[in-house]
Amino acid sequence: MRARYYGCVIAAALIAPGIAHAQEQTRASVDVAPGVGYSSNPFSGTGSNLASGYAALDVTPRFELLMPQDTLTVTGNASLQKYFTNYADATSYRVSTDYRGRPSERVNTHMRVDLTSAIIGAYDSVGGAIEPGVPSPTDLALFGTRDRRRGVYATGDFDAALSARDSISASVFYEIARYRRFADISDYDGLGSTFSYNRQLSGNTRIGAQGAVSRYDYRGARGRTNVYTISATASTKLNEYWTVDGSLGVSFVNSSSTGSTGKASPSGNINLCRQGPLSNFCITGSRSVRPTGFNGSQYVNSIGANWSRKLSEFTTLSARALYTTEGGSQSALVPGIRAQYLTTSATYERRLSERLRLTATGQYRQIFASSLNRPADYGGRLGLSYRFGDPR
Repeated sequence: MRARYYGCVIAAALIAPGIAHAQEQTRASVDVAPGVGYSSNPFSGTGSNLASGYAALDVTPRFELLMPQDTLTVTGNASLQKYFTNYADATSYRVSTDYRGRPSERVNTHMRVDLTSAIIGAYDSVGGAIEPGVPSPTDLALFGTRDRRRGVYATGDFDAALSARDSISASVFYEIARYRRFADISDYDGLGSTFSYNRQLSGNTRIGAQGAVSRYDYRGARGRTNVYTISATASTKLNEYWTVDGSLGVSFVNSSSTGSTGKASPSGNINLCRQGPLSNFCITGSRSVRPTGFNGSQYVNSIGANWSRKLSEFTTLSARALYTTEGGSQSALVPGIRAQYLTTSATYERRLSERLRLTATGQYRQIFASSLNRPADYGGRLGLSYRFGDPR
C-alpha cells in the first residue's frame, strides 16, 4: 500500500510535460497551527463519559510551481490531537499533488492525486478538509469504531473547445480504500470515467449532456458494483452576484456486492451560489452512488450550505452545515444502524499580522435515529496559525 502511495505522487509529478523547461516562479510555505479544544464525543462513539479536552497541532506545507501555461501544486497536512482523558493520541495525514496545464488555446488539462489517512468518525472525516472535486468518504456505519481508513484518489481530465459555442470534456478516476480493522469486509478499489458535451446558448447560459461509468470491487466474497449514469447538465449566471449549475439524470446499478444497492434511481447535483464583494454564500445538494466500505455501494444524499463574510480588512466570519444520508435511511448490511448525519460549524478568524492568524471554531455533529446510544458531539477549538515562507 505504501509503495502505491509513493508511486502515485511520483506519477503526478512526472506527467506534467515540460514543467522543468518553463519555470517562471515558485512559492513555498508552511503553516504551523497549535491549538486547544474540547469535544463531547470526538469519534462519534456510543455510551457515556465520552468527552475530553485536547491539545492539537496542524502542520500544512504548500509548494507551487507557476509557469505561463502550467501550474503544479503540492500540499500536505499532518494533524495531531493529544486528548487529556479517555483517548489515545489521534493523527491524520493528507498529501495532494495537483497539475493544471493549457497545451493550446482550446485545450485544458488537469491531474490530481490525493493520499489520505484518518480515523473514521473524527470531526474532519466527513466533508471536512476534502478539496472540491474530491469525493468525501462517508463510512457512517463505521462511526465509533475508531478504525483507520487509508485512501488514494487519482483523477485526470481535459476539456476542449470544438467551436465558439461547443466543447467536450472527459475524465477518469482511480480510487483505493484500505481499512485497518475491517479490511476483509470493507477494502475496495474503484475506477471510472465520464464524458460530457456542452453548448453555450448565451454569454451566461450553458447546457449539456453527460455519461459516466464506474466500478467498485470489494475484497473476497463482497463482490462488485457497476454504476452507469446519464444526465443533463446546465449552468447560468442569474445576475451580477448569483450563479446556479447542476445536473439531473438517472443511475443504473448492477451489483453482486453484499449489502450494496442494486436499483436504478435518480441522481444529480445542484449548486446555487452568491459571490459578493464582502460575502459568499452557497447551497449545494447531490445524490450519487458511492462506495462506503463496510456498508457497500450506496446512494449517498447530501445537502449543505456554506457562508462567509468579511467583517473588516482583518476579520472574517464563516459557517457551514452538511446533512448526509447513506442508502436512504439505514444500513443494508446491518439493518439496525441508521446512517443519517448532520455536521455544523462556525469559525471566527482574525489576521493579527501578515503571517499570524487567530482562529476560533465551534461545532455540532449528530447521527440521527440510530438504534445505538450515540450522543451528539459539540465542542470547539481556539488556536493560532503562523506561516513560514511565502506569505501569500
